[in-house]
Amino acid sequence: MASGDIAHHLVNWTIGSGFWTFDLDTIVMGWVLAAILVITAMVVGSRLQASAPSGMQNWLEGVVDFIDDLVQGSFPVKDPLIAPVAMTVFLWILLMNSMDLIPAYLPGMVAHGFGLTEFRITPTVNLNTTLGVAVAVFLLMIATNLRVKGFSYFKTYLTHPFGIFLAPINIIMSLIEEITKPFEPGSATFWQHVCRRTGLPAAGHAALVGRAGHGRSLVTV
Repeated sequence: MASGDIAHHLVNWTIGSGFWTFDLDTIVMGWVLAAILVITAMVVGSRLQASAPSGMQNWLEGVVDFIDDLVQGSFPVKDPLIAPVAMTVFLWILLMNSMDLIPAYLPGMVAHGFGLTEFRITPTVNLNTTLGVAVAVFLLMIATNLRVKGFSYFKTYLTHPFGIFLAPINIIMSLIEEITKPFEPGSATFWQHVCRRTGLPAAGHAALVGRAGHGRSLVTV
């Protein structure tokens, strides 16, 4: 593709400069899609049918069952906060990713009508979004583990993966694994969208950062 076409997909509508650069299209679309999600949940919640659910309620109940089973399988301790947060993040990311189904040049044409030269309608094309969500979920995961397990959560840093007698090595390995956790999903989602949008090779299969300690390289294509 021509460099101008690639630039159209990789440049955000921004204000400011340097560290204080704000990607307004990402912020606006993220909040708009979050508002759509909240309003939809409120409407469906006000029209719940216990006897014969249908339409959106039926689909959302399927999502709730899926997320609930997933949470119970990976987090055996029952907690009233985990499943709702997981479902909210899942639906928000799904909604943001679905914006990629809109033809690539259509958002730009609409933006030009409002006098904007650049506008990306898919928030997850922005690395700030994917890494931001990944880091937020990572911090929430640590906070939840501390709230449920207390400081015994840190015992795993001493004993995993080589046992208590190699505690110093375990701490180093565990810290590397924990630090890299947010970067894999964040960078992978970003580069999947970039490859699809620009026609670069390995569309949907590029991840810049792999999870350390699981036999995966730092650069995977």
